[in-house]
Amino acid sequence: MPPQSRPLIIPAWVPVEARQAIEALWERPFLNENDRAVLRRFATRRVMYTDVWEKLPRKPEGFAGCVIPLAIFALKTFPLQRPRPRSKKHVAWKNWARHRSEYPRQLDWQTCAGLAMNLRDVLVATSDEAWSHHWRGDPAMNRTSFALSLDALANCFQSIGAETQSFFSNLRLPPVARWDDPRAAERFFSELMSDKLEALCGRYCDPVVDALTAVAFNLPDGPGPATVRGRRRMRAAK
Repeated sequence: MPPQSRPLIIPAWVPVEARQAIEALWERPFLNENDRAVLRRFATRRVMYTDVWEKLPRKPEGFAGCVIPLAIFALKTFPLQRPRPRSKKHVAWKNWARHRSEYPRQLDWQTCAGLAMNLRDVLVATSDEAWSHHWRGDPAMNRTSFALSLDALANCFQSIGAETQSFFSNLRLPPVARWDDPRAAERFFSELMSDKLEALCGRYCDPVVDALTAVAFNLPDGPGPATVRGRRRMRAAK
């Protein structure tokens, strides 16, 4: 049974804001089976209570609701940072192309809104006769109601884009120095989470980032608060 088909039972100790964020993410179609497995761990692992929710600052208001969406963003963003190969060897470009096909870039929501509006404009210029002759969908859907639906879709995309831009504004992504390092994804995750949590709450939360890293990558232990802090300082010194 797919993970999204199994009920997601969220323990009572999860903060209300985080619970709402997890439930909303669970329904998002862009999450795959692995993403939902990670989300289930974020929702249910006991270490999330002892080392994340109990250690996070209580302010700013609603801060807890940002943590899980940010963690999922960090996990899904890492593969997109892989640069084009410098080598001219065919195998290098073949591997890069396969990687890009497995991790397509996220949609630009404003572009999607523009496409919906363009389709609406084309539809408005179409005659009722042409619509009725070529339309193969629900017979109850006429040309006018479909154009209104495209308007609503464009507004929806614009709203999602504005929300995403607001949440991740001024987010600087950590550089990925060694793609062949088996811990590159983990390092990227911990550095991004460290930066963003500091920006949100005004101080570094190294033990929290350590616990989130362990849960995200399904590890018995995280890299350790000292390693999280050391990675950040090494990057700052470059």
